Parts: sequence; C-alpha cells; structure tokens
Amino acid sequence: MKLNKLVIAMGLASAVLTGCGSDNTTTPVPVPTPETDFSITAIDGYIVHGLVTATCNDIEYTARTNESGVAAILADGSDISDCTAEITGDAETRDLDAPDVAWLHTMATLKGLSVINPYTDVAAVIFANNPALSTAEVMDEVFTLLNITPDVVAGGVNLFADYGANNVNSGLDTESLAKISVLAHSTFSAIVKLKAALPANATPAQAKALYAAVLPKVTAMVAAKITELGQSNLAGKVFVAEFKLPTLKFNEDGTLKNHFSDLIIELVELLDSTATGTGTGTGTGTDGVGQG
Repeated sequence: MKLNKLVIAMGLASAVLTGCGSDNTTTPVPVPTPETDFSITAIDGYIVHGLVTATCNDIEYTARTNESGVAAILADGSDISDCTAEITGDAETRDLDAPDVAWLHTMATLKGLSVINPYTDVAAVIFANNPALSTAEVMDEVFTLLNITPDVVAGGVNLFADYGANNVNSGLDTESLAKISVLAHSTFSAIVKLKAALPANATPAQAKALYAAVLPKVTAMVAAKITELGQSNLAGKVFVAEFKLPTLKFNEDGTLKNHFSDLIIELVELLDSTATGTGTGTGTGTDGVGQG
C-alpha cells in the first residue's frame, strides 16, 4: 500500500532541530553558524560521536555528532541539496537509547536530507538500485517495500525526519513517538543482520531483493506487537528481530533464488541494553554485527 500522504514536507535542511536524550527534557541543538554550512542529525536512538561523512559533488567533508546526535558540517560553502551523507560508528560511538555499548554500524541518507535514520538507509539502497527515481518516488518505494500501513504509524508521520522523543518540532504525541521508535529499532535490527548476510560484493539489486523478502515480515510483527500492547504501553519498549537466514542465492538479475515463506522471525524485548549491544542486534554485543 502506497502512502504518499505520509511523505510530507521534505524541507528538512531548514528545520530547526532540537535536543535529545533519554529523559523528557529538551535542550537546544546548535544550528548552523557562519562557520558551519549545514547540520546532519543521526538517529537510531540519537547517535553520539559517530563519524558523519557528507559527500558534496564528489568531495567529502566529515564531522562527529555531538551529544544531541548532530554533526555540524563545514563544506566550503556547499549546500546540503548537493550532498549525501553517511554515519559510521566506532568504539567511541553510542546510541543514546543504550549508551553502555559501542554502536558499530553505518547508516546513509539521500541527497539533500539533513537526517540519517533506518528509513533513509533503506531509501539509499533503493536509490542505488535505480538512480533515476526522484526523492519522492524513493520515499514512496520505502513505504511499499516495508509494507508500512496506517495501523503501524500515525497518520502524517514523516519517517524521514527527526522523530526523536525530544524533538519538540516533530508535532507528534508521546504515544506516536513510542510507536515509531518500536518500529525503527526493530527495522534496523533486521537491517544489521541483512547487511551482514549479503556477500561483500553484493549489488544494489541483491540488497533490495533481500530487504524486500524480509523487512515486510518484521513490519507485520511490529504491527501485531503494537496491537497487542496498545500504544499507551509502548513507551521505553525496544524489540530486536531474531531470525536465521539460509545461505543466500541470487539470480543473474539480482533477484533471490531463496524463498523465505517459512522464515521464522521473533521479536525479543530488550530488557538489558548492555547484554545485546545497542538493543537492535542479535544479542551478542561482541561481534560488531549483533548491535543496532
């Protein structure tokens, strides 16, 4: 089901971003200064001290995210509309939702967007598979690929913006924010596993095919969990998607030979973030793959 109506105002670069954290307080997030060309916000939960690389007309500019998950990019006057961005985690990087273990992953976003999150990461895969698509078309394909329906997210939610709990400009109530957080964490926990399962030389078509085979199943399970718990009971909940993939086999056109109709996926509630990395992985917290 395509939800064009959910792809609302895309002027993310001009939005005034606000602070984040694990509590209910809000603090101002630095906006671009005369010495900063634009800012990028990274969110799984908010990602702190991650290395953001903005690529503007084939030139790379880097900055670390601050305690609010915001990287201030100095790009020699380049406008964000000319830039893509990616965040990479290392031993010093943390997800504010689980600050005790390093966030050791990567997420990307599309050209012109000032937010990196699990949904923009899927969008980047779709765009790599078909660079002729407009941003609006890519956004629409993300909803279609993930099979996000109105019962999963509140009407009007922009999944490609900063939906963090302390962004007072999000326009979302507490229940809607909790709902989107559960979906985002569960989706990214699956993405981490899918990236690890792909061959090192995987093509965009192969990545998209694998995502399309697995991620809608995760969305369906999240929707069922949301219905089971009720929106008012979602605050603070984090679920990881647990599953085991067979050895992947692809056709020449990038489509999967595997059939995942019998793939068993379980959502496991994260009770102790220190036991499983950042709460969206396999549960080892030591392999660089089992953390989200």
